[in-house]
Amino acid sequence: MRLNYGIFVLHMVLMAIFVVVPTELRSSGLMPGNEWVVYLPVFSLGMVFAVPFIILAEKKT
Repeated sequence: MRLNYGIFVLHMVLMAIFVVVPTELRSSGLMPGNEWVVYLPVFSLGMVFAVPFIILAEKKT
């Protein structure tokens, strides 16, 4: 039951992000079609933090 609840919460949060973030970006003055200006740096930063952990996990297996 905890696993089902965790998956439900994860999906709810992801859905909220996909609905709320673009709306907030547009209301803050970002023109439609220029979302990449925000998404690309966030994705790049996420990869910078994730890759060392992926490498570490692969070495342990």
